[in-house]
Amino acid sequence: MSYSSDVLIVGAGSGGLSLALRLAGQGYRIRILQRQEPPSWLLRPEIVQPAGLQAFAELGLLERLRSRKVARVETFHFHRIGGDRLCGVDYRMLDHPYPYALIALADQSRRVLLEGLGAYSNVHIHWDARFTEVLRRGRQVIGARAVEGGQERDFFSFVTVGSDGAGSPVREALGIG
Repeated sequence: MSYSSDVLIVGAGSGGLSLALRLAGQGYRIRILQRQEPPSWLLRPEIVQPAGLQAFAELGLLERLRSRKVARVETFHFHRIGGDRLCGVDYRMLDHPYPYALIALADQSRRVLLEGLGAYSNVHIHWDARFTEVLRRGRQVIGARAVEGGQERDFFSFVTVGSDGAGSPVREALGIG
């Protein structure tokens, strides 16, 4: 079985989902491959910095993010183990429309991006789709192969984006360090 799209994004993290939102809004047909949902029990915090807040605003999702259980932070203080202060960061000093950061429990920003993608019929996310190889015609990349639900599938696209994080199998398949 095979699928086609304008853009194939391997990885449904914040970067891949943000790209999908921007391109979907311009009418491109998007497919996203995601190996698995992150564990719901993760309790590590995530920090959305000022540039990230601006990106959420441009996508029309900043208020939705702010409505989550988040903490607005204008200053950070870093200390050595044992107590001595190393330095401080004061976002209020920035000449930026969002001179602060938001701290949320893990995956809140990603969930907001997924909710935003729900408004687009030209985006399809393939959950449980594990990337296995880049598809080529000669030297040209024409898509990717993945195993989805135990079945091998080909995903053809004009543009293939590796947004699969640290240790990226896509970058490895392309020989990119």
